[in-house]
Amino acid sequence: MSKFSNQRQQDHDLDDAEHTRRDRWLRRHGHSPVQLLHLDTHLIKTTGIHLVDWGRPASR
Repeated sequence: MSKFSNQRQQDHDLDDAEHTRRDRWLRRHGHSPVQLLHLDTHLIKTTGIHLVDWGRPASR
């Protein structure tokens, strides 16, 4: 299972109000709060911080 499909599965566990709130945020800002911080993935991993980013996957 890919990281994105796993996240989509977790999204199904959200109540309707939270799912709506996240969708509104993404439409308004275009990126999740974590994506807007422009944090280096390597830095996050080396510090041991665990983040759940509920934004849309990055375009390739």
